[in-house]
Amino acid sequence: MKKVSLWLAAAVVSVGIPMAATVPAMAHHSGAAYDHNKQSSVEGEVKEWRWSNPHAWLQIYVPGGQGEKQLWSFEATSPNILLKQGFKRTSMQPGDKIKVTYYPLSDGGPGGSLIRVSKDDGTIMGPPEKKPSE
Repeated sequence: MKKVSLWLAAAVVSVGIPMAATVPAMAHHSGAAYDHNKQSSVEGEVKEWRWSNPHAWLQIYVPGGQGEKQLWSFEATSPNILLKQGFKRTSMQPGDKIKVTYYPLSDGGPGGSLIRVSKDDGTIMGPPEKKPSE
């Protein structure tokens, strides 16, 4: 951390003030788009499981009220954390039927922040469920 701070300070001094204006862009983004006080779940069919840094993404088709398919998107954490939770690059394939537990988008849109995935074969990936007393 010390080396990064020294490098950043040197870059700001050598380039000047314009470099200092870019520092916030280097920071990690916020989770404010998600309501972390609620958990919801939805069932659907995998469209895509994108295993990438800094965050993996899951897209599923969820049946709508009139038979149409609605695309839902879920942001996951980084692959190194997902591996520890039982996920793999090959965990989900297009067409797999799954149940997704997630923190919903604050604006009520179709998607959220991925918590856990349950597959039809009984496989559960993600952190263990917390009991109400926890």
